[in-house]
Order: sequence, then structure tokens, then C-alpha cells
Amino acid sequence: MARELGQVLLSLIEYYFSVHRGKTFRKVLLRVNELRSLLPPTMNIMALTDTATSKLRTQVSQIIGMRNELVISKCPAKESMMYTTIELSTLDKTFSPIVHKLREVGINCPRILIYCRSYNDCADLYLLFRSKLGKYFTYPFGAPDLPQFRLVDMYVSCTEEVVKDEITDLFCMESSLHVVIATTAFGVGIDCQQHLAWVLIVLMCAKSSVLDLLTI
Repeated sequence: MARELGQVLLSLIEYYFSVHRGKTFRKVLLRVNELRSLLPPTMNIMALTDTATSKLRTQVSQIIGMRNELVISKCPAKESMMYTTIELSTLDKTFSPIVHKLREVGINCPRILIYCRSYNDCADLYLLFRSKLGKYFTYPFGAPDLPQFRLVDMYVSCTEEVVKDEITDLFCMESSLHVVIATTAFGVGIDCQQHLAWVLIVLMCAKSSVLDLLTI
């Protein structure tokens, strides 16, 4: 296999480290250098990540034994993305404009993806929408409370796989589902064939770093 790859070892390393949250590198990352000692010295390695500061990149390079590495980096900023911040007071006050918009226009509301930091945050926000919307929770308004009629749904890691697939499919096609409240279990690399008007809301605690934001 190594010959077929031209003596290049592709090591796909997903890592996340933030001193502000007191976390360290994953154990598997610490063993990469040990693995390299068992391979021919001509075997190259490639480390890939979607998020890394200059300091973090240097630390990772040292841990996995990279020397004179070629660094290819790309700024995550895009013209189609806008970053703004607002002070979060209460859930009711912060998200009431979205609730009112759903009550007024139903499926004519833009698709909205709300990321929360934890399962409890998702549950609290989901219950808020459910309570405030009442009969407007489904579309057509007053329809049965079934997934295919909901305007709002919740997606977390413990959601059943069949339900996860259904939520993803409904959110990426013409359907009633226009607001998804999720943790990072939902991911961000959603492959939607149709052009959708997306609004991304990131619900995070005040002490989160920019690195935390980018990992969403």
C-alpha cells in the first residue's frame, strides 16, 4: 500500500485544543510520533485540521515529529459569511423575533440553523419554540405533530439515527421544517442540492474563544 501511495503516509488527524477550556490533545495524537518510529524514514505524513492557531499548529508539529513541514493554510472567512454578536439576555427575548416570523409567514420564513453548546440548551430552546408557537408549531398550521409537518425540530447526538436522517432530508428539501436546533452533532458540511436562504445562529457562552466558534 505504501508503494502505491508513493511512499506517502496520509495521516488524517482531527484534533482540538483550547487552553481556555482546560483540554489537551487527544491521546491518539500523542502516539502518532510513536507510530512514525516504526515506519521508514522516507515515509511522509500529512496532518489535516479545520481549525488551528499558529501556536497550536507549532505544538502539533512538535508532538508528531514533523520537521521542515510545508504548511498550506486558508482563511475561513468568506464573502458569503457574516459574523455578528449580540448580548444574550433571555431565550424568550432573544428568539421572539423568529417565533413571530414563523407565526406570520410559516414556510416563507428563511431556513434557520441554531447551534447550542449542550443538549440541555437545545431542549430548553426547543420547548420554548414549541410553547410559543402553539398551533403554529406545524405547517399547515394546526396539522398533526409529526416530523413532516413541524416547522421546528431538534437534532442532538442521542437522536435516533432514523430521525437524524429524516431531519437532514427535510431541512435540505422543500418541506415544512425551517428551523433546526442542534448541537455540533448536526455538523456543518450539509449537502443541499437546492439553493436555500440560510441564517446561522450560534448560541454560545460568553467566555468562548474564537477557536471555539470556528470549530462549530
